[in-house]
Amino acid sequence: MNYQHIITTPQKHHKNILKKMETLLHKFNFSNGNGKLACFDMDGTLIKTKSGKRFPTCETDWEPRFSTVKSKLHDLHNEGYDIVIITNQGQLKKKKDVQKKTDFLQKINSIITFFDIPMSYIVCSNYGYYRKPCTGPFD
Repeated sequence: MNYQHIITTPQKHHKNILKKMETLLHKFNFSNGNGKLACFDMDGTLIKTKSGKRFPTCETDWEPRFSTVKSKLHDLHNEGYDIVIITNQGQLKKKKDVQKKTDFLQKINSIITFFDIPMSYIVCSNYGYYRKPCTGPFD
């Protein structure tokens, strides 16, 4: 698989949309390459916590949200869609908290390994232009 972790801090954006800089973490792995994307939120859509708590207690506190998620993602991939996870992760916004970022990367990589298909992800760790539901991740 083509894993690439890039941290981007945008320099300028549309007037009055972005007041402060934000961090975007992403990995693109478009294996089908035909422009068809199936984009999903991670928490509460693809996965849920095993613990039943609102927020995960550690990087392994997750399981598929529904028993059919894995097979549906495989169906979409086989139909030519590239799968993209788009997630807001506000707990990662502190640049000095390297352990949280490391734990999150372990978590998202274990999710991709579990689903066993090429997947891309876009992670917004701050508020503003890149955060769902804004269109920043697609610009």
